[in-house]
Amino acid sequence: MAKKKRRANVLNFILLLLFLSFLIYLIDNWRVTQETYIVNEETLEIKLELETAIIKDERIVYALSDGDVSFFKKQGDKVKSGILIAQQFNDYDSKSITDELNIINEIISVKQGNKVPNGNVGISYYNEIKNEIQNALFQKDYGYVMTTVNNLDTNDFNYRYSGYESYTLQELINHRESLRNNLSAEKISYYSPGSGIVSYSFDGLEMVYSVNRLEEININDVRKLNYQNYSTLNKTIKNNEPIYKVIDNFDWFMAFEIDKSHMDAIRDQNTLKIRLKKIDKVINTTIFRVQDYGEKSLLILQTDKFLHDYLEDRYINVDVILKEFNGLKIRKESIIEQNGLIGVYVSDTNKVVRFRPVDIIGENMEYAIVDGGEKVSVGSRGRILVNGEQINTIKIYDSIIVKPENVYDGQILR
Repeated sequence: MAKKKRRANVLNFILLLLFLSFLIYLIDNWRVTQETYIVNEETLEIKLELETAIIKDERIVYALSDGDVSFFKKQGDKVKSGILIAQQFNDYDSKSITDELNIINEIISVKQGNKVPNGNVGISYYNEIKNEIQNALFQKDYGYVMTTVNNLDTNDFNYRYSGYESYTLQELINHRESLRNNLSAEKISYYSPGSGIVSYSFDGLEMVYSVNRLEEININDVRKLNYQNYSTLNKTIKNNEPIYKVIDNFDWFMAFEIDKSHMDAIRDQNTLKIRLKKIDKVINTTIFRVQDYGEKSLLILQTDKFLHDYLEDRYINVDVILKEFNGLKIRKESIIEQNGLIGVYVSDTNKVVRFRPVDIIGENMEYAIVDGGEKVSVGSRGRILVNGEQINTIKIYDSIIVKPENVYDGQILR
C-alpha cells in the first residue's frame, strides 16, 4: 500500500514538472512574440485634407447663330491666338462636307510634309504625333504628353483615313476642290481669342470661378455648388450658347475654405506645398489671397503646374502641407514615460530591453519625429540634452517595442 502511494506521489511530481515546463514554454513564447519595428529617417507632414475649387482663365467663345458646328481642333490641343477652331452652318450637309474636308486636309498635310508614298500615311501620321510628344517631353510639358497619348486611337485613325489611303496627292487636292464647290457660303468661322488649351467641356460655373473675380470671390463661392458637366461636341448649338473655350495653360488658382485656427501656420508664408491627390504630385504654390470670415478663412493659391490633368475638373481633393519635420520616425503608441522622462523601449542586439529617452520635434495623430541627437562619429548613437545631462537616445535601425506596457527595462527577450 505504501509502495503504491509512493508511486502516486512520484507520478504527481512528474506531472507538476511537466505543467511548470509547459508554463515556462508559454512565457518564453509570449516574450518572443513582442512586436517591434525598425527606426528610419523620414519626413512627417502636418497636413489638411481639403477639397478646393479650381479657378482657370477660361476665355469662352459663344455662337453668333443657330446651327451645326464643325471643329478643327481636339480637346486638349494647344493653339496660338487667331487659330481657326470651329465653323458653324445652318444646314447639316455643309457640316458633313466640312468634316470630310478636315480629314482630307490632314492627309494632304501629312503627304506634303513627309513626302511619303501611298499606303504609308498612317505611319507618317503617327511619326508626326511621336515628334510632338518628344518635343513636349523636352519642354517637360508632361500634361500635354498624357493628353496626346489618351487622345491617340489607332482604330479611329483607320476608320477616318483608310478610305483615302489609295489616293494620290493630286487626286486628294482635286477631291478637296470638288467638295469645296458644294459647300454653302453661309458659315460662321470662330477663332481662338488667345493662346492656350482648347476645351469643349463646360460645367456652367465658368463665370463664378473666373480670374476676373479673384479679388471678389468670397467664402460662400468656394463651398461646393451644384453643377453638371456637358460637352458641346456633336450637338446643334443655338445663338449665344458657348461653343468652346481656350484656357490659359500657365497660371491657375485653387480657392479653399479653411479653419482660422490653421491660418497661423500659413499667414506669414509666401509659398505653400500642395499635394494633388489625383496625380499624386507635390507642387509649390504662391499664396495669392487670404481673407478672414469669423472662424473660417478664405485661402487662394496660385500655380502653373499640371493644368492639363484638370481641364475638366472644377473641384478637386488636395493635401495642404502646413509643416514638414525631418528626423527619426516612431509610432506614438510606443512612447512611454519612465522616471519623468519621455522615451521608448529598444530591443538591443542581445535582445535586452533598454529604455531610451527621445526629444520629440514634431508629431501628428499616429507618428512622431524625434531628434537623432549629436553624434561623435557616423553611425554612432546620438546624445540629447535631458535636464542638463547628455543622454543616449535612439538611432537609425533600432528595434522599437510597439507595446511598451508589456516589457520592462533590462528584460531579456528570448
